[in-house]
Amino acid sequence: MHQDLTARSWIFTFHLIASAVPVDLPWCHVILHVSLLYILQCAHLHFALPLPSFSVNIGHGEDNIALHFNPRFNYQGDNNVIVFNSRHGGSWSEERRENHFPFEQGEEFKVTISFNNEEFRVKLPDGNMLYFPNRFGDDKYMYIQVEGDARVTGFKLK
Repeated sequence: MHQDLTARSWIFTFHLIASAVPVDLPWCHVILHVSLLYILQCAHLHFALPLPSFSVNIGHGEDNIALHFNPRFNYQGDNNVIVFNSRHGGSWSEERRENHFPFEQGEEFKVTISFNNEEFRVKLPDGNMLYFPNRFGDDKYMYIQVEGDARVTGFKLK
């Protein structure tokens, strides 16, 4: 999906259903733009578990990701950790790890992502807020991708 968004705020809702086998997810192009008056966009993400790991990427393309949000239940030796990172020109930057992990296997949950040109804010299912710097400093992104052993069953803009 590729659309110029001019509304006051934007809400993206993803419903993911756990899959027993990896699913090849098509990625969606969405232009996210913050005007001078409205500095935040929001993405409300709904998921269903169990998943070993999933990620949400927001940026300019697969080689230029401003936000990589990656909760890991049991993935590559990581258990119950959230990994944040960004990717510039195909190279990953220094990752940041959060041990606060309010996700439960087998339960649907919602994550809200908002950002301005300084930072990303991720509201977790328990209401806690995590922050990650907007290393690109941009207020407009044309790429959003959800990856993992899940499939997107809904997408909604408000």
